[in-house]
Amino acid sequence: ELSLNDIPMMARFSLAQDEFGEIRHQMRTDQVKIRAAVVELATEILKRVPDNRERSLALTSLEESLMWAGKAIFK
Repeated sequence: ELSLNDIPMMARFSLAQDEFGEIRHQMRTDQVKIRAAVVELATEILKRVPDNRERSLALTSLEESLMWAGKAIFK
């Protein structure tokens, strides 16, 4: 039976803060810079793209990209 005490399981579901209770500074800085770029692009999409399903999908894709980038940074 797997539990969160297993090393592979902890790695899969870890959070940025899990590294001995401290956030690794450079990784956090990278995540903040990527988030700023995503927010800038999302702002441009909101200004320039009509409010429709495709715009919603574009914003959702940006959210997903940010999630995957964060996961890759803290892996």
